[in-house]
Amino acid sequence: MRSWNIRGRLKKYILKRDKRLRLEDYDLNLFQETHFVPGLEKSLQLPDGYECISIPRPPNISFKQGGGLAAIYRTAACKKIGLVEELSGSDCMVVDVGFSTMSNAYIAPTGSDWIRCAPT
Repeated sequence: MRSWNIRGRLKKYILKRDKRLRLEDYDLNLFQETHFVPGLEKSLQLPDGYECISIPRPPNISFKQGGGLAAIYRTAACKKIGLVEELSGSDCMVVDVGFSTMSNAYIAPTGSDWIRCAPT
């Protein structure tokens, strides 16, 4: 398992099959700051045997897409994976992988504008 603040580059890395991504080296990849829009995870061209669960952050007041979380996992290793919706939100993703519960969270840096723009 690995966790990575991808800073908005996940889609680009997947499209270009960038060697830095190395999805196949891990059964479970947790990403922060995906900058995904709703539904984007369904169109990703992932390696065979991998799937994605995504929680996009709503666009901020300037309509710039930011934030967002994703879990890209090997289906053979994570057969019972599922999003725990009642514990998840725009900056915290909780996934049940059958034998454990994993948390994928983005914690904004001190002074971040996101705090002022966050939905209440």
